[in-house]
Amino acid sequence: MKLTIGVMGSSGGDLSEEIKKKVFRLGEAIAERDAILITGGCPGLPYEAVRGAKAKGAAGHSGSWPLLMMKVG
Repeated sequence: MKLTIGVMGSSGGDLSEEIKKKVFRLGEAIAERDAILITGGCPGLPYEAVRGAKAKGAAGHSGSWPLLMMKVG
């Protein structure tokens, strides 16, 4: 069974470049560990995590809106 990690957070407001980079890196780390990333499928923090996971080769998995699951690995 694969580890499932949820990334939830603010979908509004301004995110600093530093925060965006950290959350992007978090998404990359999740992908590197062959885990499943679950987000609320919205902009902001969850979006940055998905971008990071996809940069490492994660494949999207269709789920119930607004849930977005990334099957990684």
